[in-house]
Amino acid sequence: MIFLALVLVIPAHATVIEFSTDKTSYKKGDQIIFSGKTDIAHANKMVSVKVTPPQGKSFLLMGGITDGNGLVEIKPVDTTQSKIISKLSVKGIYNASLIYDEDPKYQGKWTIFDYSPDGSQVSPSRSEEHTSELQSPCNLVCRLLLEK
Repeated sequence: MIFLALVLVIPAHATVIEFSTDKTSYKKGDQIIFSGKTDIAHANKMVSVKVTPPQGKSFLLMGGITDGNGLVEIKPVDTTQSKIISKLSVKGIYNASLIYDEDPKYQGKWTIFDYSPDGSQVSPSRSEEHTSELQSPCNLVCRLLLEK
């Protein structure tokens, strides 16, 4: 007699369901608004936005907390503040990930946005090319390499 067992593996980490910015392109003087949603089982958790600029050294930008429904509450990023200006100093395409403060290695949803300190267009613009296909890390790496 053969017995088959069904094993359900549930990840030990929280899940980010959605993560995005309010626009696709920004310049100095703009406010960057991040929004997102986690699974309901991981509501009321501390989260941060981890940003990787074109030159590649990641930094934490802002933090917040998910509300009781899992909606992410992060204060808008004011690009006129000197500590933000020093981090967003390079024109190009930035990658932003939503991470959990208690599990910073979590690989969840991410988004990309253009930033230009002087307001000139980043070419090629994310807004012109953005499709769901760009959400794959492989395509982003290939695209960033092609730009260099």
